[in-house]
Amino acid sequence: MYLQSWEVLEKAILIVRPKNRRVLQDLGNIEFEYLMLKDADLSQCHGCFVCFTTGENHCPCKDDAPAIEQKMHSADGVIFATPVYGMNVSALMKTFIDRFSYIFHRPRFFDKKALLLSTTGVPGLKEVLDYLKLVAGVWGFEISSRSV
Repeated sequence: MYLQSWEVLEKAILIVRPKNRRVLQDLGNIEFEYLMLKDADLSQCHGCFVCFTTGENHCPCKDDAPAIEQKMHSADGVIFATPVYGMNVSALMKTFIDRFSYIFHRPRFFDKKALLLSTTGVPGLKEVLDYLKLVAGVWGFEISSRSV
């Protein structure tokens, strides 16, 4: 049901995942690009506030963050997928979110859709999806759906 809202997208969907596992099958003319966080060079945020005071271009972390943000801007939508680890998102997903914390203060994805995916064998699913909804929503994404 949620996939119908994605059929109008003409560009690519960026899928952000902690590990190498495909989450969607071919959906016709929609192009997918997978960003496996375990393969991305993302530094942990130092908490120096340089991104707040002088802009994210001056961040001392020299990593893949600018290229990843550009991929999110180039896509029509982003799928955020993470397993539940310790009643929260995985450490890789948390590093991803923290690294882009400046977006909480300067949202920029108002013309993008987000799909939230998670899986678990233990409690915590609702909390993880609620957290991802909060993050993506504050960043400006329109939440198309959330699923397990």
